[in-house]
Amino acid sequence: MKKLLILLVSMPISVFCVAQDTITELQRIMRARIIEPGIEVEIPVNNQATISMLSGFSVGFSRRGGIFYDEPVVSFLLAPGIVLSYKYFYNFQSRVERRRRIAGNSGNYFGVSFRTGFPHIIRTGNFAPVDYFSFNIIPTWGMQRALGIFHLSLALAPGIYFNTKGDFGYSILVARFGIVILSLYFPLEI
Repeated sequence: MKKLLILLVSMPISVFCVAQDTITELQRIMRARIIEPGIEVEIPVNNQATISMLSGFSVGFSRRGGIFYDEPVVSFLLAPGIVLSYKYFYNFQSRVERRRRIAGNSGNYFGVSFRTGFPHIIRTGNFAPVDYFSFNIIPTWGMQRALGIFHLSLALAPGIYFNTKGDFGYSILVARFGIVILSLYFPLEI
């Protein structure tokens, strides 16, 4: 009787368990991003590399206040931008062989990103006006993981930038964290 009860309880639970995907190659994906709002399309170019394009917005938020300021200041900035990236997934085949999750192009990668920023469309508080075009070249190490319709990504990199005002500079470390709430997977038929 006990065994029958355990069997009856475990059968409905097993319906919700999902086995490892049978995917063995990179996928063509479209993502809707929420932290860095925008739409991203990622297309494989071979068995271990993809090209992606993100069209969206850079968001800046700042709040200062306390004992050093007379009154608190909340600042907000929203500026559109486009990011083109090449990603080489160096551990993709080993993830396939070890039966790790690879859906949604999950894996670690090296790559390079080219970012173009446009003049701001919303600016409040003490953010300096962004009334020029900016360009970034960013060699990147990153990782991305897909968890159902959610997609998590982390990218770390040094970078150089320049703009149409004649400014030039570099960043020792650029960190980008993203959460995607909707990922659409398309069959690769090009």
